Amino acid sequence: MEWLLAAHSISQRSSLSHPFERMTEDMQVRNLSPHTQASYKQQVSLFARHFSRSPEALGPEEIRSYQVS
Repeated sequence: MEWLLAAHSISQRSSLSHPFERMTEDMQVRNLSPHTQASYKQQVSLFARHFSRSPEALGPEEIRSYQVS
């Protein structure tokens, strides 16, 4: 689940108000397709919803827990 680690990394350095703004910018720089971007955003939303917390508040332990659940 590389996208979870990327989202965590992105959220850790993001100073923007919306968590997906920086993620979207980084995905566009990497020239990911709009479909891939939408898929990654959906997965990050599901991940955050699973813990009922913002993606910015989640870290490597939550990523691991999510992957094994």
